[in-house]
Amino acid sequence: MFKIERIRGESINLAGHLLSPVDSVENRLLNYKVSYTSSKGRVYEQRFIGRFSKDNKPLIVWFHGWHAETSFYDLHPEHLGRFNIVFPQDRNGYNRSGSWWLGGSSPEDWHYPLLTKYFISHLQSNGLASDLIFCGSSMGGFGALMNACFYENVKCFVSVPQTTLNPAGPYFKGDKQKILSKIGIHASGYEAQKAQYPILDLRQPINRNMPIRFCDKELEFRSQPRFVHITTTIRDIPGKAELVNPYLNYYILPYISNISSLGSNASVNILPISGHDCYFMPSSVINYYSKYLSKQQLDLNKGCSFQWLGMNDLFANTLRLDL
Repeated sequence: MFKIERIRGESINLAGHLLSPVDSVENRLLNYKVSYTSSKGRVYEQRFIGRFSKDNKPLIVWFHGWHAETSFYDLHPEHLGRFNIVFPQDRNGYNRSGSWWLGGSSPEDWHYPLLTKYFISHLQSNGLASDLIFCGSSMGGFGALMNACFYENVKCFVSVPQTTLNPAGPYFKGDKQKILSKIGIHASGYEAQKAQYPILDLRQPINRNMPIRFCDKELEFRSQPRFVHITTTIRDIPGKAELVNPYLNYYILPYISNISSLGSNASVNILPISGHDCYFMPSSVINYYSKYLSKQQLDLNKGCSFQWLGMNDLFANTLRLDL
């Protein structure tokens, strides 16, 4: 059984500003708790913060990064009324700082994709999501790309995402192995888990309509995103020459190759900087969505990987990668 509740009177840090309370008629920033009670009586929960100004508008779903569960980016006032936005929260995992949007401590307990699907479907059925735009950075990037698989025609904007949770991947080497072990992913059993949960590696083809089990329910894999823009850095870890472009070579290019072969549109930008930090704001996403991502434009370019000219409007000093 699913349940959606409005939570009133709770403060939260939104883009550096403490709003108290979050849930009010004046600011239209609404706080929700979505829960599911399994057939065995176990209750699973997830929180969502949303600003819903108008019916029949595109919905931005913003997945936060690891250890960023209390900071969100709000809509610029000029975009209020043109878009709705929702911020899922990942309060599971190591130090409760994030479970890569799976939830729970083992595959048997993973539940976030199920609750996210239910909540977004609820918004769609109530006319609050005429189109879906999923965004995120790093862990949030994986969350955006992974959750997009359970919908049709999602547009994704992500930066430095992990596209696989393989413990052998460059992001999870060393001390970060404990992050994966906290959600039940271990090197010794990873291949068996990937067979049952193919969303653990988005670089591979996944059978359409394949059922994937969360709690005691199944979600069908629907499709890869209709459009993906990815930004990565030229060197993810400063000073380690052997790890130049680990994201590009391990996470980005295999993923782009996979979704392009399935007819999705893709765009990649490489920032000529070192480090893992490259973020963008909802306003940048909205501007490019409005300019380039009409249905007619996507249909015209179906099956092509392309670059946006003028992407410097989104990130300064970018390098183009022609695929």
